[in-house]
Amino acid sequence: MKGKIAQVACSTSGIGRGMAGVLAEAGADVMLHGLGAPADFEHLRAGLARRTGARVAVRQADLSRAEEVIRLVRDSEAALGGIDILINNAGVQFVSPVGGFPLERWSAVQNIILNSSSNPECLPAFFQSTPAHTNYDDAHFFAFFSCLRRLVTPPCFRPAPAQLGGG
Repeated sequence: MKGKIAQVACSTSGIGRGMAGVLAEAGADVMLHGLGAPADFEHLRAGLARRTGARVAVRQADLSRAEEVIRLVRDSEAALGGIDILINNAGVQFVSPVGGFPLERWSAVQNIILNSSSNPECLPAFFQSTPAHTNYDDAHFFAFFSCLRRLVTPPCFRPAPAQLGGG
C-alpha cells in the first residue's frame, strides 16, 4: 500500500476508523472523514499519523449532498494527492422495527448508501483525481453497508456482540 492514497468515508469511528487504521498501517496515506468539525478529530488524525508514519488528513462533509462529496474528493487530492482507493462506508444510524420503519428515514438511509461517494456526479471526481501513473483498472472503489443489518434484522436474528468478537 506504500504510495497509495485512500479516502475513507465515515472514518472517525467504528468500521471506517478501523479500515483507515489498517490502510495507514499498511503504508497508505489516508483522508479521514467525519461529520464533526476537523478540529474535533485532530487527536485521531495526529495519533494515526504518529503511530503509522502515514500522511493523514481529516475533513468534514455531509455525504447526503453531492457537492460536499465532490469537495471532499478535491480536498483529499489537494492535501494528499490523487486518490487510489475510495471507500464508501457511509451510513445512517436509525434503528426501528421493520414494520414501523418510517419511509422518510428509509429514504435517507438509501440516499447515503447509494448516492454518497458512488453517485454519478461524484465518481467522475474520484476518477479525475486518480494519479496519472495509475490507470482506472488500478483505482479501487469499495462500498460497505453494515448499517442495514442493524436497521432491518429482527432482534432474534442478531448475534450478540461477543459472538462478533466484541465485548
